[in-house]
Amino acid sequence: MIHKTATALTGAALLVTASASAGWSQEIDLNQYAHGTILNGMDLGMVTVDGNNFHNRYDHVVVFDTTQRGTRDPDLQGPNAGNGSWARGNLSKAGDVLGNILILQEVDRRFAGYTDASQTAVNRPDDEGRRRGGTNPGAGEITFDFNRGVQSFGFTLVDVEENGEFNNETGHFALFSDGSNSVKVAFADLIDSNSIYYDPSIQFGDNSANRIEALTAAELGLKEIKSATINLGGSGGVGEVNVKGVPSPTAALAGAALIGVLLTRRNRRNPVDA
Repeated sequence: MIHKTATALTGAALLVTASASAGWSQEIDLNQYAHGTILNGMDLGMVTVDGNNFHNRYDHVVVFDTTQRGTRDPDLQGPNAGNGSWARGNLSKAGDVLGNILILQEVDRRFAGYTDASQTAVNRPDDEGRRRGGTNPGAGEITFDFNRGVQSFGFTLVDVEENGEFNNETGHFALFSDGSNSVKVAFADLIDSNSIYYDPSIQFGDNSANRIEALTAAELGLKEIKSATINLGGSGGVGEVNVKGVPSPTAALAGAALIGVLLTRRNRRNPVDA
């Protein structure tokens, strides 16, 4: 009986330890927003999204439903949108449905206007497609500002093409810590076998979909990630944004205190025989 009780209490202590140290994980839910919704400046629960279109002053970050048919950008349409699967990438298996993603809206070419006078949504979502080249810096940037530091950041890239859309100076995502220290990882690094960020499963190209595995603040040499900026060197979209964090110091201390209580109870109930 002594051993069983001790084992049960030890198990409880381990559960508390795991709970206190595991932290939390959250995916930003884009599927709650309608196709065409403008998200600039909206509080999405723990993050605010904003954009910088290099070619117009509107900077609209817009929701694009990849399951839609007949859109202005078929390259962003995936399974359940007239295609059996994405054309290439590590998410090109049949059934890899992404739902909503984020794009930088093109407003000065073929722009169909807004759905209402309040201009909270666009009629025909279409991504900014101007590529890097010459004096053209690419399409623009989508930024995620977190209301608390996170420990990892992962996402999916859709329709990012290799040739002409990115190099080491454009078409990259940069992670920032407290607005001071920063680390940039180029898309080119993800397909370079000599890079520490190389992922052999990634295939860029027209109508591609690739999951970019989460990078942690620790492996980037950062204390935490306060914001992430994704620079698009041409057409493309960003979805399935997932972040992970650590428990608050209060939660960790509460877990440690509970472990102490359990151990004290165990010692009182089961004194060691002399």
